[in-house]
Amino acid sequence: MYKDDRYTRITLRIPKDLHEQLSSYAEQTSKSMNAEIIGRLEQSFARSEPRNKPEDEMYTAEEIKGFIEKVAQDFIAQKLAEKSKE
Repeated sequence: MYKDDRYTRITLRIPKDLHEQLSSYAEQTSKSMNAEIIGRLEQSFARSEPRNKPEDEMYTAEEIKGFIEKVAQDFIAQKLAEKSKE
């Protein structure tokens, strides 16, 4: 092995079902299992990097869902209040 090798070897224990999912996705995209894992880890870190500008703000699906639910609840409450005043 080269002295300047950028990689560190590790032993990783993961649940069998997760291994099957990774293996399946790696096969579908013609990647090695190692490349699939590294790509997914890099993506997870890229999403969690601090954001300095509002235009860089990204929202998770759960945050968007929560926002939509809140807007819908407020809208329904407003309509019910208007109806009760009639």
